[in-house]
Amino acid sequence: MFYTGSLSTVFSIMMTSLCKELYQFILAQGILLGISMAMICCPMVTIISQHFKRQRAAAVGMVIAGSSLGGVIWPIVVHELLQKPNIRFGWTMRIVGFIMLPILGVSCISARPPESSESTDKENRNNQKKSAQKIDWSILRNPVLHLTCLAFFIIYFGMFAPFFFTTSYAISKGFSSNLSFYSISILNGASLFGRIIPGIVADRYGKFNCCILATGFSGIIALCWTSVESVAGLVVFAAAYGFSSGVSIPVFFSPRNIK
Repeated sequence: MFYTGSLSTVFSIMMTSLCKELYQFILAQGILLGISMAMICCPMVTIISQHFKRQRAAAVGMVIAGSSLGGVIWPIVVHELLQKPNIRFGWTMRIVGFIMLPILGVSCISARPPESSESTDKENRNNQKKSAQKIDWSILRNPVLHLTCLAFFIIYFGMFAPFFFTTSYAISKGFSSNLSFYSISILNGASLFGRIIPGIVADRYGKFNCCILATGFSGIIALCWTSVESVAGLVVFAAAYGFSSGVSIPVFFSPRNIK
């Protein structure tokens, strides 16, 4: 799945470079890239979680922080490439795809599940045979699982809105296009620390305790969004929201087992 997701991600970027109509962007970016990124993210985080029984939130936070680092670098790279009159949009996307290809290649080579003993391998094979014979659907009747899934669905349904619309809001308020564009890098830069540091704290004081606190702060900061009228206010908002919103992601991917 990880290999397929990596190849289809690069393919979707290359197809985006050829897009001319809106529906083509929807197919290449909205559908294909979305599915491809899910095929990359979920297996990778699952593999990391299998390697760590202790300090799991910290480990997952460090892995997920890579997306924040990419959120800092990629807007700058794309913006600078688009400013070159001899490159334009098509070759900008192709260059992005060529950069992503070796990075994903290294990830594919490096990603490995934890090594297990011979007895554990036999046990896993026996469990797989039993699972193939009969599927246990009892987990779907677990009310704790229902509430957890619902809670994180609501969190993520609203959490990424500032990531998408901070640039548009800044432009509508008359800020320079460069500052508006780089506000995404500021937001993601703060999110990098918001995924690593709270992940370390969450392993000690409780994952869901930190998640509840960070979600509350994110909501309060988001309510202050419309009061931003100055450059300093935009920078402070982007940094504060980026840090607080980054907490729930490592917590979501590293909870304790639901019984």
